[in-house]
Amino acid sequence: MVDVGRPVLGRAGVTGLVVATTVAMRLLYLWTPISSDEAGYLAVARAWSRGARLYDTIWIDRQEGLLLLFRAIHSLGLGSPVGVRLLAIGAAVVAALSIGGICAALGGERARLYGAISAAVLLGIGQFEGFEANAELLSGAIGAGGLALALCWRDRNRLWPLFGAGLVSGLALMTKQSAFDTLLVALATLAWRWRREPGAGGWKRLTVYAGGVATTVGLAMLHGALTGWRRWWFAFAGYRLTYRSVFSNPDWPSLSITAGMAIPIVLPAVLVTVAGFELYRRQITVEAWVTLMGWLAAAMLSFVLGGLFFRHYWMIQMFPLSALVGIAASRAPRVTVRLVALGVALAVPLWSSVRLMTVPARRLGTELGDRRWTTDTTVGHWIRQHSASHHEQVLVLCNGVGLYGNIDSDPPFPYLWQLHLNDIPGARQLLAETMTKPDRPRFAALYNDLRWCDPSGRSAAALASNYHEVVRIDFVRIFERNTG
Repeated sequence: MVDVGRPVLGRAGVTGLVVATTVAMRLLYLWTPISSDEAGYLAVARAWSRGARLYDTIWIDRQEGLLLLFRAIHSLGLGSPVGVRLLAIGAAVVAALSIGGICAALGGERARLYGAISAAVLLGIGQFEGFEANAELLSGAIGAGGLALALCWRDRNRLWPLFGAGLVSGLALMTKQSAFDTLLVALATLAWRWRREPGAGGWKRLTVYAGGVATTVGLAMLHGALTGWRRWWFAFAGYRLTYRSVFSNPDWPSLSITAGMAIPIVLPAVLVTVAGFELYRRQITVEAWVTLMGWLAAAMLSFVLGGLFFRHYWMIQMFPLSALVGIAASRAPRVTVRLVALGVALAVPLWSSVRLMTVPARRLGTELGDRRWTTDTTVGHWIRQHSASHHEQVLVLCNGVGLYGNIDSDPPFPYLWQLHLNDIPGARQLLAETMTKPDRPRFAALYNDLRWCDPSGRSAAALASNYHEVVRIDFVRIFERNTG
């Protein structure tokens, strides 16, 4: 391992500075409206905790790891917009400290500060929705933790930390399917070390780590078998492979739009990385170069495979980029040069994030391309005032899943996101039936023209026959169940 000079701060000082920076990047967002994805994850986890059958009476194309995180905050009394954002802050702290650990393992203790600060800033870019508890941040934070444990492990006489690293890496994969990048990198790094130190011990280390991964994945698969194997597999892989990935219905226009937003923000960080690796290549070990470039390649593959290219998908690539910036900046021999390099890399992301922080909360969603955020809050307030109980079911129609983050109501219909309604066979028929059954929900909130969501007209006919409009809030029409 190459290390030049002493670290600027001790480990305690680094931790304090990183935590403070991470919190500062997200603190103002504690009081802003919840996003659609956050609300949907919370609604699914909350319903699951109350007895709904996961992947059956409530459905999502995400694994148990993600839902367990949201179920945990609900159990702690934090199942609210503020609680969800606190989860995001916690995940971001774990991510930044883990990336600091990765940089220290690959570039010496001095690299810890630069990698961790880079992560605190790059993972908090508001334009990438870095302040949200989205699946990319949560799974990436867990994956970075697993990779840090694998890289920092050095004691040949104790293998249980490697097993623990495998458990954590497996949890990342069970939080979001795209989190395979850190798992692959950990396996490759352990194999690299085994190649340099041939013998039975290398295979044993790989087996122990893989055993940890298999344990976590195996537990999720066991739950899937108990829940219904075909339903679990469809949620884990079948839906994406069939309907929404780079191989099926990729959204290339979205890639063009989000790339035009993202590239100017991260380009200085990329240039600092390239310059640092070129200028100080003799001070960067082969293991560090291979590990970080491999991680970036795997993250880019993960990003592309998703196929939808939402702005928060760019978070996937910020994890390895943070580590690359940290290593590149830390190799400079003088503190002044290192700080200047870090400043150049992070100035634009900081400026972009601070600019977004000045946007009033009522306009934040619109600024990020989703005008529903503030309306969800207002509609949620009306629903709470007029419901007979906090748990009274409300049917959200036509792409309004964010409302569920503002009310304590379990969805009466399994498919919350419009893409699921569009893609899954029988979903539209089930939606129409939900509005015609005797115990149909009292209220229905319509966010868009129902014929756009269900061109067959069945759902529109069911709504017209069984409900009447009572109020319009902004662009949302609220309907109440007919009586008699």
